[in-house]
Amino acid sequence: MKLQVALDFLEKDAAIRIAKEVAEYADIIQAGVPVNFVEGLHFIRDLRKLFPNKVIYGDLGIWGLEDWEVRKAFEAGADIVQIQAFADDEVIKNGIRIAKEFNKEIAVSFDGYKGDILKRAIEVDKLGPNAVVILWYTTDYPQYYALLQKVGRAVKAPIAVGGGLTLEKLDLMLKEVKADIILVGKAIYNSPNPRQIAKAFKERITAASP
Repeated sequence: MKLQVALDFLEKDAAIRIAKEVAEYADIIQAGVPVNFVEGLHFIRDLRKLFPNKVIYGDLGIWGLEDWEVRKAFEAGADIVQIQAFADDEVIKNGIRIAKEFNKEIAVSFDGYKGDILKRAIEVDKLGPNAVVILWYTTDYPQYYALLQKVGRAVKAPIAVGGGLTLEKLDLMLKEVKADIILVGKAIYNSPNPRQIAKAFKERITAASP
């Protein structure tokens, strides 16, 4: 399993500061929508320069047919670009096509998806993304675990999970489900010691990995 740290900030300087603190333990550094909205692709470029050996994940909230969004994100230095699951199949297929041109990857995120997640995950998986991202923000974690188990059995793509994860919730989740990527945001960057918390997440993920 890999640790993906989401930098969901409005201010680039704060995001960069956290990124520097946690980079040692983060396998994937996610440039979140808020700072990308404010800074454009400059933030992804900055992360690429600062962390040339890290995987940079560009979350731009892409769902429309504008191929240039995906292309420009890869040109800026993103290794993975996120497309929303509610996007049309053609949008996802075009993104995957462009990713292959750059030898990069596309992740499809179900953040904000209101339909049948399992059904759509199966449909998306057939398009060939490099990852499926399923986040959960309610307190009904048994329902989330059951969904992840079903999706895990139904799709071939690696699965990224998260949504309000704390260290305690992570321990419970790892007992119930298998995941390829653990996505953590606020539990790390809102803590008094982001580096220490990122280290703890990484250690637990490593210990639970096959």
